[in-house]
Amino acid sequence: MFRILSIDGGGVRGIFPAYVLKQLSDTLNGQSLRDVFDLVIGTSTGGIIAAAVAQDIPLQRVVELYEQEAPTIFGRQHAFNGSGIIRSRYPAQPLRDLINNIFGAATMRDVPGRLVLPCTDVSNGNVFVIKSAYLASFVRDLDIRLADAVAATTAAPMFFDPIKVKEYLLADGAMWANNPSMVAYTEAVGKLGIAADSVRILSLGTGTGGEYYDVGADPLAWGFGTGWKTLRLVNMYLNLQSRVAENSTRLLLGDRSLRITFKEAGSLPLDDVSSIPRLKGKAAEAFTYESAKIRAFLNL
Repeated sequence: MFRILSIDGGGVRGIFPAYVLKQLSDTLNGQSLRDVFDLVIGTSTGGIIAAAVAQDIPLQRVVELYEQEAPTIFGRQHAFNGSGIIRSRYPAQPLRDLINNIFGAATMRDVPGRLVLPCTDVSNGNVFVIKSAYLASFVRDLDIRLADAVAATTAAPMFFDPIKVKEYLLADGAMWANNPSMVAYTEAVGKLGIAADSVRILSLGTGTGGEYYDVGADPLAWGFGTGWKTLRLVNMYLNLQSRVAENSTRLLLGDRSLRITFKEAGSLPLDDVSSIPRLKGKAAEAFTYESAKIRAFLNL
C-alpha cells in the first residue's frame, strides 16, 4: 500500500484539514503522521500543512497559527487594491514572516520523505512543482528553502504578490492544482513506478461553497467592475478545479480514494477570518463521523 496525503488550497479554510489531521495525529499513540504517509502534497494553504507534516511539526501548532495569525495576515489590505485588480489585496510580508518562523533555514534537500508543493511559474506560463530530494534526478529544487517553496505555493493571485525563487517568478499552484490529488497520483505511478492498484489517497478539502452568481444577473453587465466580482470568480475557479480532481481520482481509484470535505449553501471566502471557529467546528464534526473510516482506509 502506497499512502498519499493530499491537501487542498483555500486560505483560512485550511483550518479544516489542519484540525482533521490534528485529531488524527492524536489517535496515533506517538506515531508520527509523517511516517503514516509515503507522499505528502499540498497546494497553497494546504502546502503549509503538508510541509508541517513532512517536518513533523505538531498539528496543534498549525491549528493555533490559523487561529492566532490569520487576523494579521488577512487583517490589513493594501490601499487602493481594487479587490486584486490594481494590486494584490494583502501585503505578503506578514505571511512570509510567519512561514520563515515555522520552517527556518531548511532546504528541500533537508526534508525527509516525499513532499510535493505545486506552484505556478507566472514568468513562463507554466506549472512548477517543487519536490523534496526523493529521487536522484531531482536536482533543481535541492537548495530552495522550504520556506520559499511554501511562500510560493501560498502566493494566491489577487491576494498576495508572487515570489522570486531562483530564476523564476512563482505564484500559487491553485491556479491549476487546488486539489492536488491527481498530481500526487501521477507522481506515484508515473515517476515512482508504484503499481496503480497499490495507491491510496486521503484527500482533504477546505469546503465547497454554493453561492457564486445570480442566475438573473444582466449578462451585459459582465465585467470585472460589475458582474464578475473578481474575488468571487477566484473562489469559483478554485472550487471547479477541486471538483474535477475529485471526480477524476474517484473514477480512477474508486474506493482507494477517500475525500473528506464539506459543503455550504452560501459563499466560502478564502480570507474570512470570522469563519475560523465555525470551520474548526465542522472539522471536529467531520472527524467524529469519519475517524473510523479514515483509520480503516489507512490501515491504522
